Amino acid sequence: MQTPGVVDTISFYRSAQKSWVEREMVLAHARSIGLDKTSRYQSRQQELRSQLLEDEFAIYLEQHNDSRVEVTQAEIQDFYLQNRDRFQFDEPWFRIRHVTTSSYQEALNARSELLGGRAWQEIAQQYSLDPEARVQKSEQIRPLSQWFSDLPQLQSLLRVLGVTEVSDVYRIAGRWHFIQINSRLEAGDVPDSDWSRQWIESWLRQQKKDALNQAYMRNLLGEFESAGRVELVPITN
Repeated sequence: MQTPGVVDTISFYRSAQKSWVEREMVLAHARSIGLDKTSRYQSRQQELRSQLLEDEFAIYLEQHNDSRVEVTQAEIQDFYLQNRDRFQFDEPWFRIRHVTTSSYQEALNARSELLGGRAWQEIAQQYSLDPEARVQKSEQIRPLSQWFSDLPQLQSLLRVLGVTEVSDVYRIAGRWHFIQINSRLEAGDVPDSDWSRQWIESWLRQQKKDALNQAYMRNLLGEFESAGRVELVPITN
């Protein structure tokens, strides 16, 4: 007698095989009756090729200029000092440590060890589901509205927990959760440069890449004009 898992697997492969056979059959029949020779098919094929080539060029340009862009710490600091008031928060922002486990006991152990001073990264690696993502996310600063939008019970804790305080353990959607607020800034606060660094660096990097992309396109246009491969018509009112 086959187990349900084995039956499901066999059924899946049979279904996939049937779909593949039907697809190959349809393609072969379409070619046999000449549908790949029609003007409509040829036109659509050319459009798809052109779009694909445009997409590949965009990827090439992004990768080509990404390696040429460098943002220094001095640039980040200068931008922050010149635009400090623009970083004022309109809602609270947090760095959060979030542990999710499969069992209540694991969650209790992780919480106890965090309260006892064990390194956060070690706790996440030993106890939490998806530990790499949890550690990476704990280093990010996000506004209240972007934390736990799918877990409102945890989001509500952000309004009452203090900095470094660890929440109780909660069972939500079959998993066990607890959080710790690692740092917090209130609405109206202006963050220091460390809080703003990742956004400033990302923005400056994108500005430099955009400038390089535009320069590349200007040079390309100049080459095409010089070769007589394109002619720009003046625009008049």
